Amino acid sequence: MKFLSTLLLPLALLTLTACGGSSGGGDDKDNNDGSITLAPTIAPTATPSVAPSVIPSITPTVAPSEAPSTTERYLLEWQTPNTRIDGSELLASEIAGYTLRWTNNQTQAQGEINIGSDENQWQIELPKGDYQFELASKDSNGRISQFVIAQ
Repeated sequence: MKFLSTLLLPLALLTLTACGGSSGGGDDKDNNDGSITLAPTIAPTATPSVAPSVIPSITPTVAPSEAPSTTERYLLEWQTPNTRIDGSELLASEIAGYTLRWTNNQTQAQGEINIGSDENQWQIELPKGDYQFELASKDSNGRISQFVIAQ
């Protein structure tokens, strides 16, 4: 009996394969030439769509263009003097230039610069701090006036 079932099972499978494996259900089409075309009986599933749940946003950040400054700029302005210390007249043509000096009130660091006679303002950049500025004029004979503290 075991031999018979071993023989019949492959024969039954061969028969099902030869006829298309179907028992007549579905949308089989007879091609009038003895062959059968099988139509699929499984309906296609909907195509999945992927929609973002959150729309990404880009927020630009501004990178600092340079490191924080450790210096400050100072603009000093003055009027051309018209009298000497003794009260006598001083003509603009007699002024050879100015001397500007500064002192840092915390560190006591000092500096000095000579400025031309045609200037009546000067911009200077120094390390941040609290400064005292003084200005004196020089005449064409090399005499220097008293230093005046900037207000």
